[in-house]
Amino acid sequence: MPAKKKGGKKGGQRKKRMTPKRLKELGYKKHYGSYREVWSGTAYKTTGGLKKKDLMKRKGRIVSKKKSQNLNPSLKKWNKCVMRARRELGVEGFVPVGGRSREGKELYRRAKECYEM
Repeated sequence: MPAKKKGGKKGGQRKKRMTPKRLKELGYKKHYGSYREVWSGTAYKTTGGLKKKDLMKRKGRIVSKKKSQNLNPSLKKWNKCVMRARRELGVEGFVPVGGRSREGKELYRRAKECYEM
């Protein structure tokens, strides 16, 4: 009877060890971080996958370029109308648009007129 073949590896072979993937971009302390960390260079990208080239600074805050470019156009128009109404009425300081005060209600009415034109 022929000898039974043994399965498995040859004598000297061992299974290769799995090595963790290294961060290709050298010089970063962390791989993922907040917008601020990515902007300052201490992290490579955000958890959403945004790199520094995808971010910009606006009003002292770090925001996504795409988000800031795709602001709702109707919102821009509304803001312009509110500012125009404030100038016409001579409103200064904090006045909630459409609030309970007489000024707020008048401000809302004027802004709405401008917006619907």
